[in-house]
Amino acid sequence: FWKAHEERKAIINARDEEKSRSAIKPITIPQTTFQAQNSSSMHRIPLPTSLNDAYKEIIGNRTVHQPRAMAITEIQPPFKIIDVNKAWVDLCGFSREQAVGATIKTLLHGPETNLEVAQSLVSRLVDVDTFDESEAVVVNYRSDCKKFRNHVRVGALRDEKSGNVTHLVGVFCKLRDDLNDAFYANV
Repeated sequence: FWKAHEERKAIINARDEEKSRSAIKPITIPQTTFQAQNSSSMHRIPLPTSLNDAYKEIIGNRTVHQPRAMAITEIQPPFKIIDVNKAWVDLCGFSREQAVGATIKTLLHGPETNLEVAQSLVSRLVDVDTFDESEAVVVNYRSDCKKFRNHVRVGALRDEKSGNVTHLVGVFCKLRDDLNDAFYANV
């Protein structure tokens, strides 16, 4: 586990150094094989880039892609939830009413949530001017206290006219529990 963790940290550090030396570019995320609850290719669909695009997907533009669990949050800590879709409700077990106004941390974190991984993800969100996308695998907990391994991708939602970041979008994908992949084991 620690070897895979250190390798991932090295990749992230190299990516951060490259990003700081050049203009903002899309993050190239290494392809690691994992089995998701739905198809893994669904999770590689690009994240929405505007609030309008995110709402189209949340509200029901499901003819193009299968619905994926999604939450829209504020851009400032503690990142309060603005909206979630039905797939998120089904995955996490909380109603939309319970989620709106709460934070991901208060709803999904539990005893086995790796706080270092969660903090690392959050720390990358703070600099919204240079932030485009980040991801992590964490143990989360449903409303019924059942834990699940969650591959979380978080992206910036930008105003279509000004280009300023207005919100964040998170896409959540439950990972199968029977994986032996070293990168995801015990995360």
